[in-house]
Amino acid sequence: MASNALIAYKLDNGDDMNLTPGRVRELLVNGDKDKVSDREVTNFMMLCKAHRLNPFTREAYLIKYGSSPATMVVGKEVFTKRAQKNPRFKGFEAGVSVLSSDKTKLTRRDGSMVVEGETLVGGWCRVYVDGYENPMFDEVSMREYPAGKSNWTSKPATMIRKTAIVHALREAFPDEFGGLYDAVEMGVGEEDMPEGDVEQPRIEAVYETADEASAAPDGAEEEKGLAGLATEAVCANCGNVVSEVAADATAQDLDAGMACCESPSYELR
Repeated sequence: MASNALIAYKLDNGDDMNLTPGRVRELLVNGDKDKVSDREVTNFMMLCKAHRLNPFTREAYLIKYGSSPATMVVGKEVFTKRAQKNPRFKGFEAGVSVLSSDKTKLTRRDGSMVVEGETLVGGWCRVYVDGYENPMFDEVSMREYPAGKSNWTSKPATMIRKTAIVHALREAFPDEFGGLYDAVEMGVGEEDMPEGDVEQPRIEAVYETADEASAAPDGAEEEKGLAGLATEAVCANCGNVVSEVAADATAQDLDAGMACCESPSYELR
């Protein structure tokens, strides 16, 4: 996908969402933005489009560290907020599973309270869906999740309960939540998920070729805040010239998107 390729879609509230690989790299990667691959950026954009997510309001995160594969997770309230908007959703119950101090009795308790002497072993959730005779039930084990992460160490009961809710909601509404994963499930800590909206840049028109730009209505470029195509770019390693560069493209975008030689290194002119 070209660095200035535009993916446009509608959010649930009817607002327009416009994403480009360059803007995702610049504004929405948490961690090592220079390490994220073109494929990972593209997959993130397609995930957002498929589920109508707004990454600028932290409904989705793209997290990358070193050479490890990028992690893509949704914001902490996406599952519950969207479930509440579904007319078939009739509520849920959730809590923790604890083992008594003598290890002889397993109790499923509402909420996330664990008393002294008990052993927290899991979390559970029941989701009530219109049209189903029985609620959708899911129970998850503490053994499956990393105890070393900060939140899991300080708030294990809260975390395992949240995980159970996400599991149950995904099973109850697979069309809505299939392919989406919460940070709790993926072992992502709060330090990797900054809060607060990201200012969304205005992207109202992107022309990938000179022909597309010239075919735009008279005055469209000025009205939409783009100059169409900027100056050319030249690869310092092989001399390849790109004469049609999007106005908001960066040299880094070109380095990632071009395959003119083994190590593209572009300079804008």
